Amino acid sequence: MENKVTEYFQPITAETRALVNHVISGYLQPAARVKNIVDTFYQSSMSNSVNIGVHVRLKAAHTEEMALFHQTPPKLKDFVQVVQHLIKDIGAANSGSDIRIFLASDLDEVIEEFKSKFGENRVLHIGAFRGESLDKKFTKKSSGQQLGDQVFSDILLMAKCDYFVHDESNVASVVYYFNPNLKSYFVSGDASDFRRLNAQPHFDSEELLRQAVARETGNLMIIPDWQDFSSWARLKTWVRVLRGFLGLLFTEQAADIAQVKCFYNNLKWSKCRNEFVRSKFASNSDMKKLMGL
Repeated sequence: MENKVTEYFQPITAETRALVNHVISGYLQPAARVKNIVDTFYQSSMSNSVNIGVHVRLKAAHTEEMALFHQTPPKLKDFVQVVQHLIKDIGAANSGSDIRIFLASDLDEVIEEFKSKFGENRVLHIGAFRGESLDKKFTKKSSGQQLGDQVFSDILLMAKCDYFVHDESNVASVVYYFNPNLKSYFVSGDASDFRRLNAQPHFDSEELLRQAVARETGNLMIIPDWQDFSSWARLKTWVRVLRGFLGLLFTEQAADIAQVKCFYNNLKWSKCRNEFVRSKFASNSDMKKLMGL
């Protein structure tokens, strides 16, 4: 098929999934109201079955968004066909298993089509705004939290599934990050996409985090807080910046441009470093050790 996720700026890899999941698991927890919805739904409808998560976005706004990247979304029938083949494969490998489909979509027509193809009892979904009702809710500021809770509930329930059928979407990406071991069936992808999205990382998550921190904090000129500068140090700093900008204005030399960019990148990361040291997370965080603090 013509659509390939590798045409996007940063294709998702096994290492990306493992690294982001490590950070999410250590620092983020769903709000209690969302967690209660997800846990209750899962226990009552999905806990004793093999589950296929399906994410389908076919509203016009998503089509227009994909067009910016010279992409066209697959048809509804493409999603249906992938799920049909997957159900056959699961049935062959797990005879007698109860197979459920958890469906997240922005259109009521998608829900209806899946139920007509796979049965009312097999297709599961939460109560959410879709189609015209979704458009109306977008016009009301007070609906923001409610819409966010619905999308996040969909994400967490799809992440609890055994298989995941989807196309290009930020929602699909977040599902990956919450469950890096979820088996992907990227509808517009090919064999190389399947291998990439279902590969195992070359390093464990702790090592991936160490490498990421090292990349971002290594080779930095650590700049103390501005209030700790002496008057002479402040003057030298401003002279350095001024010389860099004069170089940009009158010479446009690559070295001058690189020097100014490097200076501000170092300043930015140094501020982040100092803020982290002062934060309540630093005392008991693995990040502190990894950053050499």
